Parts: sequence; C-alpha cells; structure tokens
Amino acid sequence: MSYDDRRGYNDNNRWRSGSSHNNTRYRDKSPDRESRRSYRDRARDDDRDDREFRDREKPKVLKVNVKPSGLLAKESNNAQGKKLKYAPPVDEAIPQADTKPEFYLYMFKGEDPTPKKVPLVGFKSFFSLGSEEGSVDIVLDDPKVSRQHAAIQFKQALNDDGGGTIKPYVIDLSSRKGTFLNDEKIPSSRFVELKNKDSIRFGDIDSEVEFLLIIN
Repeated sequence: MSYDDRRGYNDNNRWRSGSSHNNTRYRDKSPDRESRRSYRDRARDDDRDDREFRDREKPKVLKVNVKPSGLLAKESNNAQGKKLKYAPPVDEAIPQADTKPEFYLYMFKGEDPTPKKVPLVGFKSFFSLGSEEGSVDIVLDDPKVSRQHAAIQFKQALNDDGGGTIKPYVIDLSSRKGTFLNDEKIPSSRFVELKNKDSIRFGDIDSEVEFLLIIN
C-alpha cells in the first residue's frame, strides 16, 4: 500500500471515528467506552506509523560548514590560527543550482537506511573532509580520518568544441590512512575524476561511513 493510500486510509478511519462518536453521543445505547478507546488507540498508532514511514523515506541533510573558497578561506583560517592544507587549482569551477548536471553527496552510516544528503551546488568549488572541526567543510568523527583528510573539487574541463564542462574530482591530502574510491585506494595528492554513483570511503576501506556521489 502506498504512502498516499495509507494516509487516506488513516484519514478515513479518523473521520469515521469522529462521525460515529458524534452520531452516538446522545444515544442511550452507545458503544462501550473500552471499544471507543481501543479504536482511538489504533488510529493514533496508524498515524504514528505514517510519520515514521515519512521520516524514513526522506533523506536528512548533512550539516556542512560553509566557508569562502580559495584565498578568502586561507585568510579566514589563518586569522583563527589554523592553516589549510588545501587550496583549489586555477581551473576551479562552482556548479550552479539552476544548471545541469547537479551534484549530490549522500552519506550512509552503518545499518542506518536513511542517508544524509549534501547538495554540492551553488556556493563552493570544493568541499574538504576531515576530523578537525573548523578546518574542514564536512567533519567526520572517526579516529582513522586525518584532521584534513581529503577534498572533493569541481574543475572546468574544456570540450573539443571549445565549450566547458564541470567535472568532480577527489584528492587525498596526504592522509595517514588513505582515501578509497570504489574499494580501491587512490594515490595521494592527485586528482581522481569521480563518476555517477561512485563510492568513497575515508581512512578505512571497511569504514562504516560511505559516501555516494550522485550526478543528475
């Protein structure tokens, strides 16, 4: 049964419950109190099931620390006494929300079926990941993840016709334990192009935290 069908079924149940209550309220032979209470309890349980189903189906948005890119980011972090390991290349590009393709990062953790979603469009050319809060955009609470572990970078690629295409890349920032793309460790300090539905793990090939890149 679909969610809409379930919702309509529950709404009808609640409507009939209220209607029955109004029609029999002043009758001498009304349904017994325990039966009415049991009916209301079932309606509340159905409503709670609907809310839980809706929450399960809807991806949560992962909190991202949004900071300025490039030199502005470096100046900002230096002012706070923190030094960035990464600066974007000259061919950096910012993907826009109103143009195709659109890029999203989904984070899966353990057996939790509901991923957290990161829209990678509209405001930055790169997103850094690591364990040091205040120095990276996406904080990963894992002892195997370095303080500034890796970055996802968008770059402008020229086509044969002279036009440009924005492509995503991942780069490992000389981390202690490495970065894994589709279960293979990537070389350090080199850009590796990302494709749709690529799986990325940081610090451990068997890490319970897995990122999935989606390109629409």
